[in-house]
Amino acid sequence: MSSSKSTPSSQLRKSQATNCAECRRLKLKCDRVFPCAACIRRGCGNLCPNGTLEKGKRGFLKRLEQALPPSSNKNGTNGQESLTEVAVFVSRDAAMSKRIQELETALIEAGVDVPSLPARTRQNLSANINKRAKKSHFSEVDDNNNDSASSESESNDVAVGFGTLTIDPKNRSRYIGLSSGSAYLDSDMWGSEGKEDQCPNNTYEDYLERDLESQILATLGAFPPYDEAVQLANLYFKYISFMYEVIPREAFFSKHLPMIYNDSVKALGTPLLQHTVALVGVVLALGQYFDLEKPRTSVRVRAAELFRLASFALNSHNIIDGGLKIHTLQGLQTLHLMALFNLSMRDEEGAEIAWQLLGLAVRSMQAQGFHIDPSRWSLPPEDLEERRRVFWEIHMYDCLQSFAVGRPCAQSELHFDCKMPTSCDDPLPSDSDISNSVWSHTRWHTYKFRWAQVLGGIMNNVFSVKSPPTYSAIMQYDQQINEFYFSLPQWILSPYVRHPVDRVLWAQLYPEGADGRCQYDPYKDGGFKGLGKPEHRAQCSRTNSLATMIFTATLHLHRGPFCRALMMEPRKLLKSQYEQSIARVISASTAIVNVARGMFVSYPNLTSRLWYWVFHTFSAAVCQAVFVIVAPFHPLASHAFRSLRDAIEFFQQADGMGARTATVRLSPLVEKAARSIDSFKNAAMSQEVKSGKADFNVEQVQKTQRIS
Repeated sequence: MSSSKSTPSSQLRKSQATNCAECRRLKLKCDRVFPCAACIRRGCGNLCPNGTLEKGKRGFLKRLEQALPPSSNKNGTNGQESLTEVAVFVSRDAAMSKRIQELETALIEAGVDVPSLPARTRQNLSANINKRAKKSHFSEVDDNNNDSASSESESNDVAVGFGTLTIDPKNRSRYIGLSSGSAYLDSDMWGSEGKEDQCPNNTYEDYLERDLESQILATLGAFPPYDEAVQLANLYFKYISFMYEVIPREAFFSKHLPMIYNDSVKALGTPLLQHTVALVGVVLALGQYFDLEKPRTSVRVRAAELFRLASFALNSHNIIDGGLKIHTLQGLQTLHLMALFNLSMRDEEGAEIAWQLLGLAVRSMQAQGFHIDPSRWSLPPEDLEERRRVFWEIHMYDCLQSFAVGRPCAQSELHFDCKMPTSCDDPLPSDSDISNSVWSHTRWHTYKFRWAQVLGGIMNNVFSVKSPPTYSAIMQYDQQINEFYFSLPQWILSPYVRHPVDRVLWAQLYPEGADGRCQYDPYKDGGFKGLGKPEHRAQCSRTNSLATMIFTATLHLHRGPFCRALMMEPRKLLKSQYEQSIARVISASTAIVNVARGMFVSYPNLTSRLWYWVFHTFSAAVCQAVFVIVAPFHPLASHAFRSLRDAIEFFQQADGMGARTATVRLSPLVEKAARSIDSFKNAAMSQEVKSGKADFNVEQVQKTQRIS
């Protein structure tokens, strides 16, 4: 007993006489006050004075043993129990690691994307799927992966922090990452000396600042009265904010709008107020354009005027900065809404502008550190949630618009860790429902953001320019889309996919006059406003919007193989390896048309005013028309032709230049498709088919008759 009691005291005297073990290992100066300052600074104070941070398995076991709590055994055999706990932990860890490696290997061999794998392993996965590299190349990649796996355990030792975020009193954000130069973190280097060298320019800039203040003040004078502004803002949040809640309703009415209409506005030249003016202006412009009680032609002019005021406020500092520089939250929100306005107002030209605006928004988000989860910066809860919402709404919109124009996204999922928001403007008790069986606006947004992740992976791997995919890779991503769609709860699925609007009901709602034209006028007194209830507008719009996103992705994913199949001879087309793509394109196109018609029957004015219903339905209709024209003998031709006629009826009833343009461009294709399918049916019944001189056999004709 005496020897056991003397051991701790002797160790203490020894540790006080010399440096701690970790300082001796690293040859650091130790203050010999345990735990010493050096160990506390390095985060290993619990190991001081006798423990060390040795690398490798031996060091891990030693640290694990030292970290285990002492046993309260009366016999004092805590050492043996610690060793037993370490052995159990190590054996379980080894078994789990082996099992994980086996599962990852099986997934890679099957060609399934594993999101948690490192970037280098992900590249190896893509190479295995495409089957384009030589065997020697694969072995070289495997060696690189092994090196990456061995060095991955050391990555946590060399990566220190996650950058620096600064928010000044003017609410301007600036993020500097780990690879930045030291000079960017030294304000003195860009401060007083630079200002002294540029005193004449500063005088000129001060003049420009004062001039900008007067111009922005004049801009505020052109805004509508406060009551009208509130009315327009309510129209925006009533009709259009359901899709992208980039700006919280409460924040807009409590902070942004009062700031603009306050008589004691000060510091007009600050970017915060300039961007707030731009944000309020673009919200009012969208509210004016989406005044669904008025015809589109009567609101376009006023909406464009308000948009120009917002654009001037956002770009007012360009003459000083030499270009657009966004370093406020309000500026990011403005860019997002400007993209939406351009898509709604300017059709094809607006798509080009919107895509570039969203790319600028993503760059500006990165400059402000939005791609890093705000919980790392210990921000207030309301700021944390708003930053997450802004990031995911912009990222989501950039993915969708990049997919629509066939261009790369502005950022990869490897470069952000921002978590998804957990709230929305329409909270419901069902948000916390464990069964997930009732409608929830918050959860709809979460599923929308998850779809952005799926879509980003498809664009990075399937639509890659450097390494085009194989057909097997396309089918694997098609399976991924199917798994996402069928994993959705029933309350989020669009009912019009399986139960389209009855054609008899459509004819009753939109009857034709004596001249063959529809007499439907949604803006006259007593005109048809749709079968949907106002309180269900947001829910109906959200379910149908998400369905359109998913089926549009399926359509574009298979459109390449679909076109290749149509280039084949008739006999080879029916037995083509791309037969699945033909079925997927036709089914996706039909679903897009059915969803648009269902949305139009429920809320016709909103459907006509939102650009993407007409846009995606036109893409679907073109695929159906080409298919019927080229392959009228196919069993799905009659089905595609009926859906094509449904699409042209939708375009003829919808309001707006986009719908009218779609009608003009699609009508010749519909007529040509009708002639093609009639010619085939006539030929199938003629003597040529019976004698075997035609290119179609009797079995194909019977299939066509059955599907009709």
